[in-house]
Amino acid sequence: MRKAKFQRVVSFLLALTFVLGAGIVSVSAAQSDEVEFNTVTEKTIADYKEELESISYTEYQKMFSQYATPDKTVVFDAIEDLDEENTTLEWLTADEYAILTDGDTTNDGNIMGIYKGEFEGKSCLYTPGDGKVSFTKSGVAPGLYSARVYYYPIVGKSAPIEREFYINGSAAFKESRALTFAKVWTNVYDKGEFKVPKGESAETYMSEASALGIVAVKEDREDGAYVIFDAPSVWTAEVSTYLNDTLGVRFMTTDLEMNELRPTAVQSPAWCFYELCDSQGFYTDAFRFIIEPDANGDVTLTLKGVNEAMAISKIELYPVEDIITYEEYIAQFAGAPKGETVLKLEAEYTSTTATNTITPSEDRASAATSPVDTSRTLLNIIGSESQGKWETVGQTITYKFKVDSTGLYSFDFRYKQNVLDGLFVSRAIKLFSDGLAEGDKGYYDGYPFLEAAAARFNYSSYWQSSGVVDGAVDANGEQINYEFYLVEGVEYTLQLEVTLGSMASVINEIQNILNSVNTDYLNILRLTGTSPDDYRDYNFTRV
Repeated sequence: MRKAKFQRVVSFLLALTFVLGAGIVSVSAAQSDEVEFNTVTEKTIADYKEELESISYTEYQKMFSQYATPDKTVVFDAIEDLDEENTTLEWLTADEYAILTDGDTTNDGNIMGIYKGEFEGKSCLYTPGDGKVSFTKSGVAPGLYSARVYYYPIVGKSAPIEREFYINGSAAFKESRALTFAKVWTNVYDKGEFKVPKGESAETYMSEASALGIVAVKEDREDGAYVIFDAPSVWTAEVSTYLNDTLGVRFMTTDLEMNELRPTAVQSPAWCFYELCDSQGFYTDAFRFIIEPDANGDVTLTLKGVNEAMAISKIELYPVEDIITYEEYIAQFAGAPKGETVLKLEAEYTSTTATNTITPSEDRASAATSPVDTSRTLLNIIGSESQGKWETVGQTITYKFKVDSTGLYSFDFRYKQNVLDGLFVSRAIKLFSDGLAEGDKGYYDGYPFLEAAAARFNYSSYWQSSGVVDGAVDANGEQINYEFYLVEGVEYTLQLEVTLGSMASVINEIQNILNSVNTDYLNILRLTGTSPDDYRDYNFTRV
């Protein structure tokens, strides 16, 4: 009877995991066939033993109540605070570093060694995809901190950058051994062209484009005059209306039959920052670390290379701050007008992506999808189920835009989510502003408010339209469509990141239960299997 009951419990857990597994596969499964790994870190038996004995982040969080939150940010400068004694890497020669800075990728950015150099005008430390690099600082107040790394992704292979994080020589918990730093990829769009109608002047169109900040030149061909446009890096309502709606200009390469071809994705390194968090998405917040100085009063932070090279300018330990709720956020803008700008961003024109696998695709399921043409292929969507997938936790796409009136705006998405039947997928909505100082209205440097971390996109076999929602309803039972305060003329970056959303805690809990059941099962086998281990090898406690 007990055996049957145990089997039913295990069967229920496995079935529930299989159901939720659709979300895991669609949203967080690694696409191993599309990723290349160029560095394998050799591990000793001691390394594997330490990993197995490490506690999970869930267990680690139970110790948080013993520690206060400091009120200051601690900066570990990659140059000034480099701890060479605890760094297991050799120095590069000037010639080896010159290969990197000249953009020669024949070594895939993985010349073994470190070098104090400069990328895009910022002093930094080049670190390869293997070995350890440490930074030590004294006078750090003990307490509970989150951590962020400011890094520059060196051009290399298509695999993301991976590191393990240690504090005073030890990994705080298992998940801190699997940190993923995204690279920056851009789709290379072609120049757009517009054939000038007979009787009209190319100069007129060039003047109109110039007034909107669009780069355009005239080109005479055998069949007439053309105006050639550069793809905009920042979209505005006027630019979108003029190029997409009025002229119908496209920025895709075409074949002889005018079918659009997928743009090539290239690595476009830029300075980024990464808040240390769970790469699998089981924990939605940034990790919190217990920081205690060692016997000498020092704190040593170590990054151990697993894959791919990167340059580091600094690591920050900063006080944990809870993200404000939407209610607190919107209260700051009481009385603010509604924004008057109506801007249509074509999804296929991304600014950046976190991987080269996210590319534009075609969908002809609806005539309302823009643009559409029954006679040729037009790449009019991003994140197709079959090609150009955008489904792994942590994968991001960004768009740059400006509005021409200050006020509250709704972000309305036209989407199709026909994979998780009866469920929803989630995307984190982040905003970044360029030109405003922290504290200014309309300034953003990540999540505008807590609810934006888990926007929902519900299932349907058809195309849908929805604002930023997470399932919450107002006092009247109506679903809340979250609004965002934007300032006229400010360049904003909208980032959409794949996340498990509100399902993360459920999946994490089930995973922990399955791990526990699996451990118990293995212990039972040791004692009751066909070749049981000697009971004297185990320490039993009377209960």
